[in-house]
Order: sequence, then structure tokens, then C-alpha cells
Amino acid sequence: AYSGRIDNVTVEGNLLEGKGYQLALESKNYGYSNVRAMNNRFTGTGFGPAYVTGGSGWQQWQDNYIYSASAADGKGRLVSKP
Repeated sequence: AYSGRIDNVTVEGNLLEGKGYQLALESKNYGYSNVRAMNNRFTGTGFGPAYVTGGSGWQQWQDNYIYSASAADGKGRLVSKP
């Protein structure tokens, strides 16, 4: 939401990795609404899997896990809603 409003977005079924945070939700200049994250896997490297700055947060945060190659469906530790 840095350069325009974000509405009605679903982030689902991804493997997210990076050296900072893997998924961020920020309400900088324009805001957001109805944003969901479901059934994602995070490497958990860097600062951590996800964060929220401002706004109402995730409308839905469900079945998001730290990735584990040895676990069924890659489901390692459950990532709590940021």
C-alpha cells in the first residue's frame, strides 16, 4: 500500500523465502482491506516469516507453516498470525 490501495488479495499455496521478512503487510500511504494468507510455507530465514505494520491486519491467516522437507505437506512449526 506504498503507492496505491490494496484490496481483495489472497496469498495461497506458496513457498516464501528471503533474507528479510518473507511476507509483509503494511498500511503506509493508502491502506488495504480483505487480505488473506492461507496454506503457505516460509523458510523462516532472515528476520522471520511475516509482519504487519498498521491497518487491521490479515482478514484471514490460516494453515501457514515454517517449511520442513521431512514433514507431510512441508508442515513444520505453525506460524501464528502476526
